[in-house]
Amino acid sequence: MKVFILFLLTCGLIFWMEDTLPIHKYPVPSSQKVDGQFLQRSIAELLDNQCNACCHKLNPFRLLPLKKNIIMEPFIKSITLFTAIGLTGLSAGFFYSWSVSVIPGTRKITDAAYLETMQSVNRAILNPAFFLIFFGSLLLLAISTIQQYQTGVTFWLMLAATVIYLTGTFGVTALGNVPLNNKLDALHLKELALDQSAQFRHHYEARWNRLHLVRTVCAVLSFMLSLLASFTLA
Repeated sequence: MKVFILFLLTCGLIFWMEDTLPIHKYPVPSSQKVDGQFLQRSIAELLDNQCNACCHKLNPFRLLPLKKNIIMEPFIKSITLFTAIGLTGLSAGFFYSWSVSVIPGTRKITDAAYLETMQSVNRAILNPAFFLIFFGSLLLLAISTIQQYQTGVTFWLMLAATVIYLTGTFGVTALGNVPLNNKLDALHLKELALDQSAQFRHHYEARWNRLHLVRTVCAVLSFMLSLLASFTLA
């Protein structure tokens, strides 16, 4: 009777060990047969793989790089896009305010005063604050367009905004307004006669204002397109 009870206890212990310990999950070496088939992997390999899997499960930071990329990439894209929108808006606002305030005001002053005013303004505007919104808009529009590649409507809107700003605002300024400003800056205004001042003003003002209108419209259009792109973000 005691032997039988001992036998039952031994069997129960074996069954308990099989259910709780992972030893039974690892096949015996390939030199032995299990269910008529030779095993292809050794116990050492399986133990190593199991340990790695357990360590991976116990590591709470294993998904940290993936989660970081998932969170940071859209965040950086959004920051770039909204910064581009802000700078483009400032650029468009600057050109628009010039159109509705400075240009109407300068039409009411004399030729000599007009040339002197524009010469002074053209020199003063070459400052970091203007460069930030003028060049920064183009740079961030281009970067945001690249970041939004293969995003569908958002990409095409940003591409259109970038091309319009590049050609209509930056290009017109660099190839149109700046050469006129350079001609004005080279003049010695005090040495000009009244008729010479009037002639140069007529040549300068008409062309400069037309070019300014073009770059203003393009800057506003670029701002509207980039703003619209922000509403199409997934």
